[in-house]
Amino acid sequence: MRAAARTRLAASARLAASARLAASARLAALVLGVAALSGCTSTAARSGSALVVTGRTLTVYLSVPPGIGSDRAEQDLLGAEQLACTRDRGEVTAFAVSCRRVQTGELSANARHAIQDSSAIAFVGEAAPGSSQDSAGITNALDLLQISPSDGSLEMTRPTPAVAGAPSRYYQSWASYGRTFAHVVPSTAQEASALVAAIRAGGATSLYVAHDASGYGASIAAAVLADAGSGLRIIDRESAAGAIFFGAASPATGARFMNGAALLAPTARLYGPAALDAPPFVSLLSPAAARAVRISSPGFVRPPPGARRSFVLPFIQAYGHAPAPSAIYGFAAVDALFSVLRAAGSHANNRATVVRDFLELNDPTSVLGHLTIKPDGDTTPASFVIKQVRNGRLVVSAGTP
Repeated sequence: MRAAARTRLAASARLAASARLAASARLAALVLGVAALSGCTSTAARSGSALVVTGRTLTVYLSVPPGIGSDRAEQDLLGAEQLACTRDRGEVTAFAVSCRRVQTGELSANARHAIQDSSAIAFVGEAAPGSSQDSAGITNALDLLQISPSDGSLEMTRPTPAVAGAPSRYYQSWASYGRTFAHVVPSTAQEASALVAAIRAGGATSLYVAHDASGYGASIAAAVLADAGSGLRIIDRESAAGAIFFGAASPATGARFMNGAALLAPTARLYGPAALDAPPFVSLLSPAAARAVRISSPGFVRPPPGARRSFVLPFIQAYGHAPAPSAIYGFAAVDALFSVLRAAGSHANNRATVVRDFLELNDPTSVLGHLTIKPDGDTTPASFVIKQVRNGRLVVSAGTP
């Protein structure tokens, strides 16, 4: 190997060195820690909130990320949220419900804008996996329900040995209100199980795990380790691994790691979480990494029964094109909120009631199927697809039932 190539490999190896789960003993301890915590719930006892909307109008805020630009998936997700608002808002008979988009240039400012409105009853928040921690603490300060359509970060809803103090560290008023955040997408704990199944199905017998030191990346890496179990040998050298997993919140960081890993382990498959399911990630991959990469994403190989009639066709009628696969979660998030508001009746103006009822959601009519939210933040159904790069795009190559 030429000296220049060796230098590049060494630089790639150093990229995530401070964040790697390298030593075997440390990996084993982390796995045991995850297993010990797997039965824990994350909600503190709710003290009851005096935050009640006094008027007859309830406002649902829809957070728009900065720089959304031409990202088709994000545009369709927001379009699906608006579609659900238009369809459902007339059905909460005790109150008028208004949906309002907010885009200020940063996610935390979107949340601050929402809590300044005394009519706010819910904040439909961040789409990018790992991004809800920028805003969930702010809405928690005033007991305002925050729902993410597609950020299933497990550290936001349950303890994890990968993030000290999770989940309470993400909530400004945890002692008063407990958790006020929920997601309708399956959690990254559930995603880790799907990833391990895909790694095994790909024929690997050894696995190297690393992360980018973000709460999101570290948490899903720990969950992957906990699920690896028998049949996969955890090792501490990339070059000897049959499969490599990298937990990352940033597409750019993820791409840099994958490019280095493709050089160090040219025969290994490279796996990453849903945060890397983004056009910038693909655009930064080397040809070798693009061939080896497999990315998990919540979704369906085929839409759930009834989804075509209740969501896909209305979306096409409203916007003139078929929705991106992830858009169904935007529709489901707002639709679930309205089902909670309808059930609350005359108490739909009470933020504490809305938070409690949403965290106990059991909706058999959801566009996703029978949607439930468990105490640890996991949801059912939990369906994932595995994507790979084809013609410069991530496309579905396999799925879970």
